[in-house]
Amino acid sequence: LEVMIRPGRSVIQKYSLVNNGEAAIITPRLVPYAGEGFDTSTEFQKESWISFLNSDVSFGKSFFLEKGTERQLSLRINPAEGTPEQDYYRLILFTSTEHPGIETTHSGISQSIASILLINVTASGLARKEAQITQFKLPQIIDSFEPVAGNIEVKNMGDTYFRTIGEISLTGPMTQAKFQLLPKVILKDETKKLLSEMS
Repeated sequence: LEVMIRPGRSVIQKYSLVNNGEAAIITPRLVPYAGEGFDTSTEFQKESWISFLNSDVSFGKSFFLEKGTERQLSLRINPAEGTPEQDYYRLILFTSTEHPGIETTHSGISQSIASILLINVTASGLARKEAQITQFKLPQIIDSFEPVAGNIEVKNMGDTYFRTIGEISLTGPMTQAKFQLLPKVILKDETKKLLSEMS
């Protein structure tokens, strides 16, 4: 989920959980997201303005999901006036564990599914976007019968995340090449490699 929202406004996202296995205990958690992974540290203080509208569901509180049933959840994002205007990268983890009263052929199985939240809180809606190519390497010897592989590294120098879209064109006396940028999300202050081949 990608959201640009003003302080004082609200947006609601619907989730549907379907249990195709045995009866299970589901525990939703909100944790920081860092592009290549997430942090499940107990020291993280979650934002109070990211919550479920369901009266019996909250982060850190488990609920029961019967076998073969579906549960609808409503997530509300409503930063109050005065909320710091910046990016908030979060991950919702839904972890399932077997219900202790159910007999199964498995033992102690725990599974998790995740939903990424990329939230930009801004009053103006004009977050600065800026990128810098920090590395661009081509092979010294180019075989005209083989694709030209490029190693491109891009750093996000702006105030919010962005997606890489487009291509880079090269022209020279011996060859011409176009590199399609791989579509990736680059978070604020993050550097990512965009490996590509000539199109």
